[in-house]
Amino acid sequence: MSSRWPKERRKDGVSYTVHKILASIQDEEERGVSVDDAPFNPRSNRKQWTTDGAKRLVGQQVDNPVSAEEKVRAVKDLTRDEARPAGLQTKQLVAATRLSPSQVARGVRHLRDVGASEHLTPIIWRRKDGYLFSEEPADWIEYEKKQFRLVLGRLTRLITGTLDPHLMRHPNDEWAQLASAQLTGVRATLAQLSK
Repeated sequence: MSSRWPKERRKDGVSYTVHKILASIQDEEERGVSVDDAPFNPRSNRKQWTTDGAKRLVGQQVDNPVSAEEKVRAVKDLTRDEARPAGLQTKQLVAATRLSPSQVARGVRHLRDVGASEHLTPIIWRRKDGYLFSEEPADWIEYEKKQFRLVLGRLTRLITGTLDPHLMRHPNDEWAQLASAQLTGVRATLAQLSK
């Protein structure tokens, strides 16, 4: 680090850690200019160097993710690094990423979408293991069947709790008749898939 930041180039009031992070900037002139231009810190409401600000500048993962992209990256890195083979529970992901449970869930959904589009190993969830990457098709099938059962339960409640009473009060309603006919087929298909 001393070769990248000789004493005369170091900035007073900027921590050793920030200088160390900024030392990864290869170009000496760019490195010197960057230390003079501190990013805005929303917590202190002024321009100020923090380790996260320095990490953002050089493209490293921050310790305290703020943006949606940083939060998704934190979940992605954690699940990639630690979800094999034992898995991670939601509370472990929340503690490690400092995200809320709903943010972790959104991050995992995003990872599923990205993984599917890139043909990667699917993320599954089991009560005893939490989220994990499994190479076993039997694990994928078990997870998929559970998801179909969940959808079937929701659909059944929609039909029995909303659509059936609608048809009882208005038996000639074309939309309700169409929805009932279509959903009966979907319900039968989901019942088969969840077996």
